[in-house]
Amino acid sequence: MRVYLSENYSPRANIQVLADSAFEVDCLIDTGFSGGLLLPITYKKHFKKVKTSLKQEYILGNGRKVEYSLYLVEVKFNGISKQVFALFNRNSDAILGIEFLKGLDMDLNLKENTISLT
Repeated sequence: MRVYLSENYSPRANIQVLADSAFEVDCLIDTGFSGGLLLPITYKKHFKKVKTSLKQEYILGNGRKVEYSLYLVEVKFNGISKQVFALFNRNSDAILGIEFLKGLDMDLNLKENTISLT
């Protein structure tokens, strides 16, 4: 598991998700996303035994309101383990949000082109 800057300087993290079985996913780190983990719908196949616990309404950047079913999962990154809510949509990118980042120290240095998450 690692955290890195992509070629276009987007902060990204490789994480492990524990659902029906463990799987790894590469995520965009998005501090504008208040949720925990947003996954492309293709990952829903790993959640057949994970029950949805509640629904949450989100307001998108364009102002549109959408409601998602939330799934409580464990996410692991560099020895850090957190339970967060995961949700699915039709985007192609996985997104790691504030719910996971809360309590962690993220240092984004675009002068040196480095990022750390501890």
